[in-house]
Amino acid sequence: MVEIYVMHIPKDIDSFLLKEKISPLLERSKFSDWNKKITRQTTISMLSYAFVQYLVKQKYEIQNPIAVEYTTLGKPFFPEFPDICFNISHSEQYACVALAKEEVGVDIERTRTCKPEIVARFFHESETKDILAIPPGESRNIYFTQLWALKESYVKFLGTGIANVFNTFHVRIKDGIIRTSQNMPNAYFKIYEQLNGYQISICSSIDTFPENPKFFSVQDLTS
Repeated sequence: MVEIYVMHIPKDIDSFLLKEKISPLLERSKFSDWNKKITRQTTISMLSYAFVQYLVKQKYEIQNPIAVEYTTLGKPFFPEFPDICFNISHSEQYACVALAKEEVGVDIERTRTCKPEIVARFFHESETKDILAIPPGESRNIYFTQLWALKESYVKFLGTGIANVFNTFHVRIKDGIIRTSQNMPNAYFKIYEQLNGYQISICSSIDTFPENPKFFSVQDLTS
């Protein structure tokens, strides 16, 4: 079964906690990269990878940080443990991790205002019609963000990224059911709306998802 985890990342994080407690969870190179340029964005990225290492350590009883490599298109993987698949996403104050035995993609998005020019640029024409058929406002913004998260989780599942492929397939949510185009075989989805103001989508070749994510704090990583 696919598992999904969410960690809250507060705006202010104790630097001692990061350097003394969190850094041992990371590969030395990953910590070194962060230590060279400490910004909010690099801190979120570092914590996201520390979160992955913590979860793998807890689930698989692997003690040392696992080496992370990337495909030519940028998808991270564990070369020493090819049977452990994972994916990471983060948005503002949250990091999200999916773990599975098969390829998996995850995306978390803060609900954002739907802009017609963005829809026209990135979405399939059938999705554009569905989105613009909803009157401007919160419902349209939520649907737009959910479709974006679904599509991004799919391209992360494939490992292709959004360039040149985002509008070559389409998804639709109707009566709570996620429907996909015929050129998306063996891809299953679930949307999570437990975080107020955020949408989470997970995509996998396994049609078995937990009802809810498991939630963690940064302090949990130090236990």
